[in-house]
Amino acid sequence: MLLSKYKSRIQTKFEGGGSLSVDWHENAQEAGEALLIEINPTTLKRRVPLYGGLNSATNIYYCPADMRVPSTLYSNTTREKWTYVAPQAYHLGSNDYEFTIETINGVRFLLIRHSLASGSLDIDSFDSVGSKTGVALTVNTFNYLSGTGALEGTFSDTLTDVIETLATAIDITDYKRGSAIVPTNFTTAEDVASVQLILETDASNYYTMTSTADGVGDHFIDGWNITRFDLAKAVATGTPVDTNITAYKLVLTMATGTSQTVIIDKLQLEKTVHYNFEYYSRYMFIDKDDGSWKEISGDDADIINLSTDEANIMVYEGARLVSLGATKPKAKRGKNTDFDVEVTRKYNAYWAENPSTALPQSYDGGAGISKTFL
Repeated sequence: MLLSKYKSRIQTKFEGGGSLSVDWHENAQEAGEALLIEINPTTLKRRVPLYGGLNSATNIYYCPADMRVPSTLYSNTTREKWTYVAPQAYHLGSNDYEFTIETINGVRFLLIRHSLASGSLDIDSFDSVGSKTGVALTVNTFNYLSGTGALEGTFSDTLTDVIETLATAIDITDYKRGSAIVPTNFTTAEDVASVQLILETDASNYYTMTSTADGVGDHFIDGWNITRFDLAKAVATGTPVDTNITAYKLVLTMATGTSQTVIIDKLQLEKTVHYNFEYYSRYMFIDKDDGSWKEISGDDADIINLSTDEANIMVYEGARLVSLGATKPKAKRGKNTDFDVEVTRKYNAYWAENPSTALPQSYDGGAGISKTFL
């Protein structure tokens, strides 16, 4: 259902509704939040590839920013399947095929007892400036994700490059079907024009990769992003030698006239990993232009990612919000009976038709540890 259709359906329920003074984008967001409290729409289930984390040896992987409720983690090529457990129970237990979601330094991560990566190669820890040239960098020992720190610098539309000659040449042959991953923290993601990684044999022979996505998403967000580059899509200039990569260049270009401080953490290569993370998203809207999932709609042509029954419920949730906003406080009691009754009827009908998916799954953050774990 388009947001414009959602808007017109609510307007028809009010006399003179075409002139209602309502922020429909905010109304749709609040109605969607009310809906998610009561039901668990299967249309919001996402399945994303699980790329390697900051350090595969620590069994830490990136968690999608839009995750509302974790479902399962599984392999495409084997019968392996993992079950979500709460953090405290996860750390007290020792069972295989269990995972948890935990917040580390303000960022949510997926933790598992053994590495899912088939191999990784560290290129730069970004714990110290070393011999890097280009944008002036300093060590940040407060906001980092691995090692002993991260590096930060001010990038703009003209100050864009971080360049490093490696102490020892690296061989990327086994990683050509994998990914390069570098955590980047943006203050204002919308001002990021492009992010590039260049792997050089020398100044005339190199690979260029461009990214517009984090480890599992399709766009950057404010805060930490696990920026991903697909090596299979690298563009060769000259004849780079896979067994002799001697330098890299990280190019972070901001939109014209803008600049911001960016924090950068460990740069590494990961071999292709055939694992999927399945979860329920809190992003209810789909962008009309690029198809990305997003939390807040900004255009009447955006799509509300719900089936017909769920969309019908959301319309009545939105109508209830309009009714509440248009009613004087002293007259609220008893004035919203029609919408309250109708939305309750629709919820009851939905639960009856969808008994296995009607109620939202719970996401236990760690409380309620059973005595059997002690």
